[in-house]
Amino acid sequence: MNKSELSEMRINYEFIEDYNLLIQKAYGEWSTEYYINYIKTILNNKKMLNVKKIFSDLRNINLEEAFKEIDKLIELRESMINLNYTNVNVVNSPTSTVVSHLYQDKLAQKGFNNHHYCNTIKTAIELLDLDISESEMNTLLKKI
Repeated sequence: MNKSELSEMRINYEFIEDYNLLIQKAYGEWSTEYYINYIKTILNNKKMLNVKKIFSDLRNINLEEAFKEIDKLIELRESMINLNYTNVNVVNSPTSTVVSHLYQDKLAQKGFNNHHYCNTIKTAIELLDLDISESEMNTLLKKI
């Protein structure tokens, strides 16, 4: 991949209907505009109606810009109040950890207590209460 391909944000996803699960994997440099369009697309997918758990792999995206627009992201989540799901973000950098913590904290203040972050797939599986192994999750992530 060249540098411009690395910098463009993209999110790959797959619905795992047996687990009422949405797996998302983000890449590149954060773009709130891209994310808002992605959310609109995913919410229009009829499979989203059955989703109870969301596994978000944020290990390959730079969330520095998301930090600057955290309030806009909180407003976006508030606009989706009809969705009741548990979301776990897997992060692996100090910036991603800070952004995820701030996001989770602000959501909790607004009554959304089902957003978590961690730095291992194992912990994410536990937080989502999934009956799936780490190797199975890694295989699913490699496919998307």
